[in-house]
Amino acid sequence: MRNLLLTSLIGLCFPFAAITANGAESIDAPTLSQAELHAYEFTIPGPRGLIVDRAGRPLAKTVVEKRLGLFLPSLFSEVKPDGNEAKPLPVSRVLEQITELETSFPQIEFTAPTPAQVQEHWKNRRYLPLVISQPIPTDSSLLDGSISLPAFLKVESRYQREYPEGEAFAHITGYVRPSMPEQYGPLRRKDLKWPSVVSATGLEANLNEKLTGTDGEVNLLIDKGGNVMNREFAKRPRPGFTVVTTLDLEMQNLAYRLLKDTGRPGAFVAVDARSGDILAMATYPSFNPNQFVDGISETTYRELAGRPDAPLFSRAFQGAYPPGSTFKPIVALAAMDAGAVYGTSTRFQATPYVEIDGRKFHNWNDDHEGLLDVRYALLRSSNTWFYQAGLRTGAGPILRTSLNLGLGKKPDIPLSNVAAGNIPDPDQFMVRQGIANLSIGQGDVLVSPVQLASAMGAIAAGRDAKRARIVSQIQDFKTHTPVRLMQAKRAWLNYREGDLYWVHAGMWGVVNHKAGTGKAAAVDGMRIYGKTGTAQWSSDGERKPLVWFSGFSGHGDPQVAFAVMLEGKPGEVIYGGKNAAPVAGEFLNAVFADPAKYGVDFSKDPPRPQLKGSVTAIPEYTQQRLDGVVIPNRDGTGSNPQRPVAEPIGTPSERYQRASERAVAPSVPNSHLPRTPLLDRVRNLLNR
Repeated sequence: MRNLLLTSLIGLCFPFAAITANGAESIDAPTLSQAELHAYEFTIPGPRGLIVDRAGRPLAKTVVEKRLGLFLPSLFSEVKPDGNEAKPLPVSRVLEQITELETSFPQIEFTAPTPAQVQEHWKNRRYLPLVISQPIPTDSSLLDGSISLPAFLKVESRYQREYPEGEAFAHITGYVRPSMPEQYGPLRRKDLKWPSVVSATGLEANLNEKLTGTDGEVNLLIDKGGNVMNREFAKRPRPGFTVVTTLDLEMQNLAYRLLKDTGRPGAFVAVDARSGDILAMATYPSFNPNQFVDGISETTYRELAGRPDAPLFSRAFQGAYPPGSTFKPIVALAAMDAGAVYGTSTRFQATPYVEIDGRKFHNWNDDHEGLLDVRYALLRSSNTWFYQAGLRTGAGPILRTSLNLGLGKKPDIPLSNVAAGNIPDPDQFMVRQGIANLSIGQGDVLVSPVQLASAMGAIAAGRDAKRARIVSQIQDFKTHTPVRLMQAKRAWLNYREGDLYWVHAGMWGVVNHKAGTGKAAAVDGMRIYGKTGTAQWSSDGERKPLVWFSGFSGHGDPQVAFAVMLEGKPGEVIYGGKNAAPVAGEFLNAVFADPAKYGVDFSKDPPRPQLKGSVTAIPEYTQQRLDGVVIPNRDGTGSNPQRPVAEPIGTPSERYQRASERAVAPSVPNSHLPRTPLLDRVRNLLNR
């Protein structure tokens, strides 16, 4: 299917290759004298290769366009080319002709040259038409042969780069622009037939060597009337290679539309949790890359570059932001991996605040929510629980887990100015207050949306996780055979299944439990695991709110992991659950409603985690705490014991509940064991 589609695209985008396939084109031998003919050897810039999505649909292509041009020797027949150059050219005649043409052909956009441009063209390149229009629409009567054009009017053909999806893919495809120079100076015997292009950003720039085609050569004999008397192709142009991306056109357009509907600057990234393939990576606002193809005016570019919402900047992969509470699943996994938290056996009080070395660190609400295990701590996004878990774990394991999941280093994708984010050095955390901030995704931790989506995919896939990639292969334009395969890299994670299970269970509760903070992302019939997040960041010297919703779907091939980020205004109050989660919910609902359109198979159905009971059913408990950390009781008082205690739940009903949960996830009883080769083997035997 893909080969058939790419074959048709090649025929559409590179008809010149088909025209020249039969060899040199010859016109009857000229009978004019040498003085009446002008011989030129023109270079035809090679057409650039295609950039396509995972189904072969074009995101960037080269087309043949036609434009109108004025042949000045015919229009200025009374001015001798050999030169009475001192005699003024009747430049006004050019403008008169354009005005008449605009009336006759209103569907064509004309571009009137300045008097100086007319003078310059007459002086340097009079035997080539002076282009006076934008591309002629394909349904124009000028192209069907029904209109006889005057001698001074020519239809010029050239290759042109085109981005059919416009703004939605602009930051990924990038764009090309005209190279400026010799082709506007004096006409040489060996010259360019039309301006070549240079790549500027995105895949166009970073895979320029693969996309650039091989130039062709054509020899022309032109008479003084501008007519081609003989044409011989010495060398056929050859298109560049085809770049096959992992992107899904429909998912990308959907993500961009949903971001645009919010009216907020933001990003939406979706990845295949198992393969690491980036399926969508949208940024809003964006720009139209087609504006740059013919050369953008300085005024227009300054307007784009100077806009406060920064449309030229990709928030999806160039921006780095504090992750807020979306960092908590990573902290939870690190705490269990380090042995600081033992599954649901470890519980901390979720209070309105905790006092750490004399400073109060607050929860996001003022409620006493009782004693929570890791599942309910994620479900309720309890800051005070994670302060305590983070202090017991320490900065080292949290930062190490972050790095293992791909944070703090640039994703290996061929794009411009990819952000590495920031995972601080453990030595920076000499005081516990810094660890408290780290535990809720604040402070110096910075991530890009594509990093966070990839980390969510790794949490979903576990040991099978792979790093993010956006290009799957480079193909020959003609045979469609791969000339290079871009293999996804293994993440080499080694986290216990039981630990991952509890993180999954908590993230499932965020969306599906009645007390969850991300219920707006729920989709009937689809299992969604998520985590809300809210953070503060500084932009242009102003403090602004930032909200997230990240997670993954519980089934489907590809299994979609995602991250949504939206920016707020200074002083505005926004929430991950209220503002970002609905965007993810609409995206997943659309995919689930029409899986064939988005290329997803929902027949694969892994086990569903069970989250029983409710937050209000958890019994009251006055917990001992860390040295120097004050945990308030409901009456506002607090005690100060000397060592942390994480006590298991003791009532028979709670033991029965844990036993039933273990029946769903057999690996849970052993999830607290330290990881050694021998114990790994024992655990695997027990889990069979």
